[in-house]
Amino acid sequence: MVTPPKPICPGRRLSAGLMRSSSWLNVLHRVIASELVVPLIGGPYSRERTYASALVLADEATIAARIDTLATRPGPTIDPEAVRYEIAAKTQAIGRPLTAGQRAAIENICSPTGAVKVSVGVAGSGKTTASTPPPTPSPPPVTG
Repeated sequence: MVTPPKPICPGRRLSAGLMRSSSWLNVLHRVIASELVVPLIGGPYSRERTYASALVLADEATIAARIDTLATRPGPTIDPEAVRYEIAAKTQAIGRPLTAGQRAAIENICSPTGAVKVSVGVAGSGKTTASTPPPTPSPPPVTG
């Protein structure tokens, strides 16, 4: 969605004539034409053209390259019994069993293959539930 730019001085309103003029569209077209703005390829659900900052895309490429490098290095070794214990603790903490996919994700993340693991899933599929450790029980109160 494209909206006119906000006034530079807070509290000062743009005139209705300026809002109806093509001035802000000229600004928009100049920004989009900049080499710092990259048009993105729309997906099947895109309704309008989308853009990204070239600097953000460069940062994302750098991050992806570093992750690729780290993914080939061995990760830490975690005792499989400790993983099973944490899965049981998480199940008790949330009051229901984890899904098979959540358990598989935890086991994959805790495996020694690759120093970086990526968990991909649609919103609401349980990535955060699976990747958040169960709460640590509070110590008993000290009396006396």
